This record gives sequence, C-alpha cells and structure tokens, in this order.
Amino acid sequence: MHSTINNLAFGRSVEETKRVLQAIQYVQNNPDETMKPDPKKSKDYFSKI
Repeated sequence: MHSTINNLAFGRSVEETKRVLQAIQYVQNNPDETMKPDPKKSKDYFSKI
C-alpha cells in the first residue's frame, strides 16, 4: 500500500515515482526477501544482509 499527497504548487519527481513503483514491484515479486513487520520475523531478513 502506498499513498502520496502533493501540494499543487510544488513540482513532482519522476525519479521518486519510478523508485516507489520499482520498490512495490520488488516486494510483490520477492515476498520472502523483504523485511517483515514483526520483530521476530524480521530477524530472518536481517540475518541475510
């Protein structure tokens, strides 16, 4: 899930939008290789890096 709120007077960053999209796609394609939102389960993630 992702949400972005922009002030209309400010510009947008295409590079930031691309980075967020790539991150979302990576998490969807590699669910076992991402950090879990649970302290005990996240230990598996941190033990690999």
